[in-house]
Amino acid sequence: MKDSLETAKKQRIEYIDVLKGIGILSVVLLHTYSGYEISGKPIEYVLKYFTSFHMALFFFLSGLLFNPVISDYKERIVRKIKTLFLPFLLWDGVIAIAVEAMRYALGSEGFANYDLKGQVIDFLLGKSSYTGSWFIFTLFMAYMLEYLITFVCQKTKINYKSVPVAVLHILFVPVGILLSSVPLGEYYRLKYVFMAAVFFYIGYLFGQIQKERKENVVIDIALFIVGMVLCFINSRVSFAEYKFGNIAFMFASAICTVCSLCGLAKLLTKKIKFRFLPFMGKNTIIIFYTHLIFMYIVIRMLEKLLHMQIHTFPAMLAFVIIIAIEWVMIKIMPPFFKRFFGIYESKKSK
Repeated sequence: MKDSLETAKKQRIEYIDVLKGIGILSVVLLHTYSGYEISGKPIEYVLKYFTSFHMALFFFLSGLLFNPVISDYKERIVRKIKTLFLPFLLWDGVIAIAVEAMRYALGSEGFANYDLKGQVIDFLLGKSSYTGSWFIFTLFMAYMLEYLITFVCQKTKINYKSVPVAVLHILFVPVGILLSSVPLGEYYRLKYVFMAAVFFYIGYLFGQIQKERKENVVIDIALFIVGMVLCFINSRVSFAEYKFGNIAFMFASAICTVCSLCGLAKLLTKKIKFRFLPFMGKNTIIIFYTHLIFMYIVIRMLEKLLHMQIHTFPAMLAFVIIIAIEWVMIKIMPPFFKRFFGIYESKKSK
């Protein structure tokens, strides 16, 4: 049976959708506050904490769900091209050229200062000044890297969760750091791919361990506290901006936090019937592609209408407006567009 049919039969895991919902809300919140002065305010610490793990969480969860036993590599790769790579190219083209132009027109810069030629060239080279969906490309490349590794494992009879494969992923850390210091790393954000693969593989290993151990809420709470403490000890932990501070603290903080969140979310979904978070979690890809449009156009238009200076519209209100628009848009979105964004819903998952 083909991998696509196997995937279609899988039931959604509610606690993972809840975690994805938390992750995507943190992404929108962080982007909404971009450009605002938050130094010394409580929100600064909230955003710093989310930044320490929220992108690692997505790579981790992708690895947790990863099945290294692949019968049809072509089908898997084609599916990822359709659901990740092609939409990435389209979206980056839109945000790098069209949305950026409207941002200039609606903001204080003025459309006269917009360098269309430069934006097009940077987009074609993968060096867009605003690569809005770098995460999508990074996730796509992480999958391609893991497919290559699993293919080699199958050919050589090496177990995917063996020590040699783990060591290989450890070596990805210096590769990512090296790429961050050379111009090559800027092209299509290649510098993120190897770091993402590490979290991806840790997520896979965690999933294997999780099958064999009993749930322990005390350990989960302890890991959560350790992750938070390490986050605030570290000076800079922004995965998206590649400012890791102490690299050991960065990894330890993110790993402790995402592992604890998995355990805590699994426990909570057994006791609480979540609705909003799973809904957002099921539609993370759509929100990744569209929330910046609402942030850079809708909020900027409101500022123009209200005669407000740029980045003076209340940030938390902007966040609520963006999430509300996303909710309505996804609710009324025809199935065709959902499939275009890579959302394939079975009747049971609706």
